[in-house]
Amino acid sequence: MRPFHVAFLAVFLLWQSAPVPVLERDSTGRIRLSVAGGAARWEEADFDCEGNFVSSDPAEMRTIGARLDADLSERLRVTAAVANVRSERVWEGTQNGAMLAAQVAYEGARLGIGAGATTNASPLEGTFPNFYLRIGHADGAHFRLDALEPSETFFAEPPGRIGVAFGRGRIRRVGGFLGLGASPYSQKLVGFGNLEIPAGPVDVMLRAMYGPGNAISEWGLGTGIRYHAR
Repeated sequence: MRPFHVAFLAVFLLWQSAPVPVLERDSTGRIRLSVAGGAARWEEADFDCEGNFVSSDPAEMRTIGARLDADLSERLRVTAAVANVRSERVWEGTQNGAMLAAQVAYEGARLGIGAGATTNASPLEGTFPNFYLRIGHADGAHFRLDALEPSETFFAEPPGRIGVAFGRGRIRRVGGFLGLGASPYSQKLVGFGNLEIPAGPVDVMLRAMYGPGNAISEWGLGTGIRYHAR
């Protein structure tokens, strides 16, 4: 059965300036390990020399992977991820196989910024820089932008995203990220939504995206769990 197409509300670029209470002890683990899988359909669009749309074909992908986040200090985070990406149809320029990423980030009270490298970012072979920016309190609502972020579900999510996130700091609570993402093939935007829900010792992660494309709709679904270790 084909997964349901889920659309999420597009981004309003807003961040919350209200202070967040400082805890004496973190409620999330300093080491967080997550595993997840997903599926996506992108539109492989063809354009003529003048940029006019000509035709398109579906580019369906399946992915599974793991991610490790480690807080080396109150302000320094390192992240690494590995994922395996497979397509039901191989076409020129598509990278099937392992995708790796690593990132180092500064996590301040109102500002977070990170950079690293992502390799074999389908459909581009090779190594490319990744980037992360947060403006606002991570535990409250904040503006977020990332590109080729280390992920367990590469390409079941947009490779570049911008939007509003919440509940992604040191306080363990329901968190999420809503906004717009860039399609790697169709030159269109997709809406996306990520949600993390604490459930006992783990967080349940839900991910979805949707966009109309040029002639074929683009969608993605993913799910996984995250474990917190002190």
